[in-house]
Amino acid sequence: MKNRWLIFGPFLMSVFLLGTLALSVHYYRESFLPGPVFSPGHPRLQRPFDLRLPLPELGNSKPGDVVRVEIRKNRNAFFSTAYYAPGSLVLKLPVQVTSCGVCIRLSLWDAGSYQVKIQNEQSGTTLVDLPLTVIAPFSLYRNDLILLTAILVLSFFSGKAVASIVRSILPDRLASPLVHRTLIAAFVFFALGLSSLPLRANPPLDHTPPDSSGTLHESEGRPDAAPALILPPSQETSGVLKISHNMDSWTDYGRSLTFFEGPVKNLVSSSSSLLLPDDGRYFLTFWTSDKNQTRQISWVLRANPVSPPFPWTLYAGLVLLSFSGFLAGTYHFGSRSDSPSGTRYQAELLP
Repeated sequence: MKNRWLIFGPFLMSVFLLGTLALSVHYYRESFLPGPVFSPGHPRLQRPFDLRLPLPELGNSKPGDVVRVEIRKNRNAFFSTAYYAPGSLVLKLPVQVTSCGVCIRLSLWDAGSYQVKIQNEQSGTTLVDLPLTVIAPFSLYRNDLILLTAILVLSFFSGKAVASIVRSILPDRLASPLVHRTLIAAFVFFALGLSSLPLRANPPLDHTPPDSSGTLHESEGRPDAAPALILPPSQETSGVLKISHNMDSWTDYGRSLTFFEGPVKNLVSSSSSLLLPDDGRYFLTFWTSDKNQTRQISWVLRANPVSPPFPWTLYAGLVLLSFSGFLAGTYHFGSRSDSPSGTRYQAELLP
């Protein structure tokens, strides 16, 4: 059995690595190449993309008509930060049909699967129902990989440093290589299992929801988060709307992210809304024409931060991962030692 694994193990591992590489190259290309409706076909999180639906795909709609665009989050991606809770309505806006059909620019905050629904504003009938997959770039998990590597390396060398002390304390049965391997595998599997659980609970707010004073809160993955209403401070409700947010992350600090840009109509009567994912200021600019004169109206929505609960599952997974590295360090040192216990290790490994 051992000889078979030595023969087929590297082959199966190489097939797995080649398949993973081919899949990653496919998604990498899809994040740049335009698709039939979305451009690019699989946009990245927090990066703008275009939605273009020509007139023939909108039924009997013609230029000047109004359609309602709704974007709803269906499912979170694996290890997603989940700023939008599954099932939440992310965006709801009345978009004006132009000569090119529905041509708007969007961006979504976190990775996962979404459902983009375009309905007739008057009748409510669904014209188009499109699935959308937003992917996460590898750079998003760069800091996580650095943290995991640092935990494993430090715990491994700390286990090597106190290996002799640990061997003198543990009974003979617990010091065997088989027990060591079993414990290491158990800790690793438990750590991966705990880390893959949802990291964000959804506690109720300890303060009131949005009120007449305009107080808004970031969603932080809460299913009860209230979306912000988009109400221009003027009587004009038809024109071109742009919604942007200044990023405050370490990698994109100061970059202006465009959530939506496109022609809209009847903003007030359609209950337009946007679910604010992060805290900070959201800048809205509205251009409208009146008697061949273009007017620009700007206003700001502010979202207050909501402190998420302590991620106990992630913390427990990292602790178990550090234990596995510690045990791996003690086993590695003991198997190469010249002490009697090290000799016993080598004797048990021989056939």
